Amino acid sequence: SSGINAEYGLLGEAYVVKKGYHKQGEHHSGEAVLHAENVLTSETQLRVLTASYYLLGYSRLKLGKRMDAMEAASAARNCLQELAFLSSSTDELSIRVHVLSAACGTPHPFLSTALDLAAGQEAAVYLHHMLANAYREISDTTATLKAARAAQLLAEQSSDVPLQADAARFLGQVCLESTGHGCVEEGLGLLREAIALYTTHFTGLHPITIDTYDLLIHALIRQEQYTEALEELRGTKEAKTLKYGEWSKQLATHHKILGSVYLLTDRTKEALPEFRRCLKILGVVQSVPTETTLAIKKTVQSLEANKETRPMFKLY
Repeated sequence: SSGINAEYGLLGEAYVVKKGYHKQGEHHSGEAVLHAENVLTSETQLRVLTASYYLLGYSRLKLGKRMDAMEAASAARNCLQELAFLSSSTDELSIRVHVLSAACGTPHPFLSTALDLAAGQEAAVYLHHMLANAYREISDTTATLKAARAAQLLAEQSSDVPLQADAARFLGQVCLESTGHGCVEEGLGLLREAIALYTTHFTGLHPITIDTYDLLIHALIRQEQYTEALEELRGTKEAKTLKYGEWSKQLATHHKILGSVYLLTDRTKEALPEFRRCLKILGVVQSVPTETTLAIKKTVQSLEANKETRPMFKLY
């Protein structure tokens, strides 16, 4: 029964969170609840039941079934009470459940209590991040921004540089996701701020620094700020080469994206060698070509035939 419940729970989560198919998510989460209720033999199973109720409530809320969602959220809170989380826990599942309850119209003082009990600025910053992620899951953009901004404000008051960088990066990502809130440029600026902080505390070769550069480049491309994206791509090539090596998947991806931006700006002569270099690396690091690799090959063939083309694959 435990295995069956886990399977239903994973299906429910996949449909709800990854695919956005809320009706299927409701069905599989409901099945997970039924199976979990029959095998409550441990704290782990009680947590599984709590998570299943959360997913069920989340699915119903997305489907516009507010009263049914409230019922599932109430059941999840009852499970939390059995787990003795209500008074002081900063557990992420607890936060998700209470954010869901608030979205259904039944706020609980747990959230403010948990924030008050957070020990130290670092704990408070990451608790606000958990809170922002919970609001993000129920698509409450305003509340997500508010929690992320609160986290950054707390981080700025500390002398912990990595904490400041993490908070700037997190808020930057939230700003970029918050379409319609007019904070795209703020998001780009925050990612640049995070990069500067990471570089100062670690180095330009640290994985978190390189990864944040990639987030910035991705955001610039989405905003069609190709000149700035090309500048950042050229600037990070050396760091990626030193960190991961000439024959790495990371460098192959770098060449693919650089070639794609050249192509999007009609600089086909510069795009072609980047794609060729990408394919050369992939030929070494891949045992079997992926769909993306085959699409890059088609793009190269089209360019070699002097045909007007655009990238035939996803950039990210």
